[in-house]
Amino acid sequence: MKANKINAVFPEKKTILKKIKDSFFSSSETEERFFRFEFEIKQHNNLNLLSWLNAQKNKVKIYFSDKNKNEYAGIGIGDIINHMPLSSKSCGIDRDKESVLENTIKAIKERISLSGGKARYYGGHAFDINGYMDSTWNGIGNILFIAPLLEITGNSNNKTLAVNFYYNPDKGAGKNQIFEKIEKEIVNFEKSEDIISNKIFLLESRQDIPEREKWINNINNVKDTFQIENISKIVLARKSIFKIDNMADPLIMFNSLKKQDVKTYDFYLQTGENYAFFGCSPELLFYREKNSLVSDAIAGTVLKGKNKEEEKTYADELLSSKKDSEEFRFVFNDIKKELKKICESVSATKEKEILALSYAQHIRSQFDCVLKNNTSDYRILKSLHPTPAVSGYPFRNIYKLIKRYEIFYRGFYSGPIGWISNDESCFAVGIRSGILDKRSLSVFAGAGIVKKSSAEMEWDEIENKITPFLKLFNKKFK
Repeated sequence: MKANKINAVFPEKKTILKKIKDSFFSSSETEERFFRFEFEIKQHNNLNLLSWLNAQKNKVKIYFSDKNKNEYAGIGIGDIINHMPLSSKSCGIDRDKESVLENTIKAIKERISLSGGKARYYGGHAFDINGYMDSTWNGIGNILFIAPLLEITGNSNNKTLAVNFYYNPDKGAGKNQIFEKIEKEIVNFEKSEDIISNKIFLLESRQDIPEREKWINNINNVKDTFQIENISKIVLARKSIFKIDNMADPLIMFNSLKKQDVKTYDFYLQTGENYAFFGCSPELLFYREKNSLVSDAIAGTVLKGKNKEEEKTYADELLSSKKDSEEFRFVFNDIKKELKKICESVSATKEKEILALSYAQHIRSQFDCVLKNNTSDYRILKSLHPTPAVSGYPFRNIYKLIKRYEIFYRGFYSGPIGWISNDESCFAVGIRSGILDKRSLSVFAGAGIVKKSSAEMEWDEIENKITPFLKLFNKKFK
């Protein structure tokens, strides 16, 4: 496809490179530092960040957008902090002293401080970071955060270009090597390439793990153990593997998925050619601005309906359903309890309203909170993840029980996915998501099981939840 001039005015490349070179090469050769250079983008019209990403040649691409139309896009690696299970390879993490995740967040915060507090790291972690990772997730691991080399952030009115890179004289590349990498990306960054919308992908096969019969048996069995295991709810997921007839571009697939809904948190994490984890989640885990915190409680699912009248009928049924109300109560009460541990004040500003998506409706509440002083992002993540909406209630031994019935690794599905900065952090719950590896797309979805659950209806609920992905394909599977 023809690469077109991007619909915005960037600062001149010579100006960018000169500013970076003068500052970088005049800095101390022995000082560890995170460099961040920001440049204003003058827009004639709204700059399409996915079209910009589509034109970039770098195999590492990042995108995140929220319900307020704020967008974040990046390419390349200015810095990476990750963890690969069953491997000695990790970055900036001392596993002997504290937890891997806590040390990861600490390392991120330390490097953000080296940038003057302006840097932003994108990524997240797996649902169960202690689980045994399968090959599906080899390109991501179970914890991954990246500060992109080139980054564009903003909304429809204002956008900023940033160049980010971490320099450690004792580790990694030298100054000349880092600058050459920056030059290479700057050469191409003004290009934009229209991205295909509503592409239909041709399928060769579909496999569900577990298959329908096994799923029904699992649900009936787990319900029989509720009293024995002393649990009130458990969330079990299904993995559907779609084999595509040709190599698929994950950015095109994500763009088609994203266009189906506007009330979601959209995320895209590509770490290799034709390899990316992406999705459109309706659920905010938390948004923090300094000491202010917002968090969602979401549970219960019904169809959207074919028209307004049907939509209202389904919504009324959802709100009056004893099964869905029970499921929602577990989620609401548990999140509120956890928030009270880390917050000075907690208030439910939206209590039991309907969240309507293009394919489903959910019950939602939203909490507005004031954090206790010095509450870290790690402490917030530890408190709020996993919610009963993706795990169960009570939480004790829930990972062990889930593993009894799920024979696959969830990876980043249902884990926190978003970004961290100094004054702000935002994480969605990584649901309604999938991971593409060349021709294989693995799509994940789960259902909350309580005593009143019907195994057949929960199967159908999951099928409805993956509707946005099914619309990408040329045929429907029964």
